[in-house]
Amino acid sequence: MKKEIKAHYNLLKAQVAWDPSTPHEKWMVEDLSAVSDKNLLKRLEDLKVPVSSANLKKYLEEIETPEDFLEAVTLETDGPEKVENVYLILFELFKRHAPKKESLSIFADGLDFLIQKYEVTSGKNWVEIVPYLKQLVHILRENLSGVKNPSEVLEKLSRHFAYDLEGFIYDFIADLIDSSQEVLAEEFIELFFDYLTKPYWFTLLEYYLKGADEERLENLSDLVMEIKDFEFSLEVLHVLKEEESDRFFPLLSHTVDFSKDEADFVELLTVAQEFFEEKDRLREMMEIKKILDSRSQIDEKRRLHPQDAACSHFKKIVERA
Repeated sequence: MKKEIKAHYNLLKAQVAWDPSTPHEKWMVEDLSAVSDKNLLKRLEDLKVPVSSANLKKYLEEIETPEDFLEAVTLETDGPEKVENVYLILFELFKRHAPKKESLSIFADGLDFLIQKYEVTSGKNWVEIVPYLKQLVHILRENLSGVKNPSEVLEKLSRHFAYDLEGFIYDFIADLIDSSQEVLAEEFIELFFDYLTKPYWFTLLEYYLKGADEERLENLSDLVMEIKDFEFSLEVLHVLKEEESDRFFPLLSHTVDFSKDEADFVELLTVAQEFFEEKDRLREMMEIKKILDSRSQIDEKRRLHPQDAACSHFKKIVERA
């Protein structure tokens, strides 16, 4: 999915912070909030954009969003790099001087900033994010008209955000549950459920929220069989292992069939090894370890062949367990 301009550069800024060797130019990742109006307007002048201290207020009275601002002052002949550079400057000026004008890009930028802060502080700013997520639900509802499935709305809006919005919502609710904020977690599960492209992950959150019982474990297992999402299957396997469910081994064997690459297979081998180690089943543990050792030099991205002998061997170990 192609990101909108501000989301694209917010993502680039996060990537550069993580890995400074990521290709970029200074203007692409600069924190413009620390740059004066005078400097910003001078940059626009250098880029031959007709915005100055004399006409800035008039422009802001006539436009409603940063995107309108960009359209009003750029030409079709302007190159994409110039347009994007100009947009970032106009965005900052709009945010400062038209704070009462609502815009999806401004809202998304604010939430992106809080998500980045959330990650850096290990969730210490979670209270700041709650009103943003409630506002996001309001925005989703406003955009329901003309769509066949509510999940289309969240998917469409996601291009305005640097971060994986659906993934963050899931992680945020999981953190709420871990922090004993059950009422708020349940509220967000209910509010966002219909908008998700992968609602089965919220079924797992409901399990974490409401606790283990045989019906919920059965429901999770059935979902894995139906959906065949490896990451989801792995999470459910950890749940079944902790609960010592008799569904653990059948699901482990089944998941081998839709593992895509070597990394997936190693994950499954590791889960099995941990189980056998916890149960002091040394024979099975050593068999799994032998398979792991034999594959230590294989590239984790290599596609897993359906007829791989190690997969067949692993399934036999699991099936007799």
